[in-house]
Amino acid sequence: MDSPEQRTQSLRESMKLQLHTYMMQKQLLVEMGKLLEERKGVITRIIDKGLVPFMYFVTMAILWIVFNAFKP
Repeated sequence: MDSPEQRTQSLRESMKLQLHTYMMQKQLLVEMGKLLEERKGVITRIIDKGLVPFMYFVTMAILWIVFNAFKP
């Protein structure tokens, strides 16, 4: 890098690369946020459709056993 023009061109290219890197990182963070929200939705659906009915069944089974075994 002998001349000021070469240094200026090198500085411009470096700034372009940094800006491009920043834009890519920002886009990646936005996409990761979308995936995280989608994942939360999937986990919520699994809990609502699978875990809650299962826990209800287990609770009712335990109550049935307790009241069935209870002899006053």
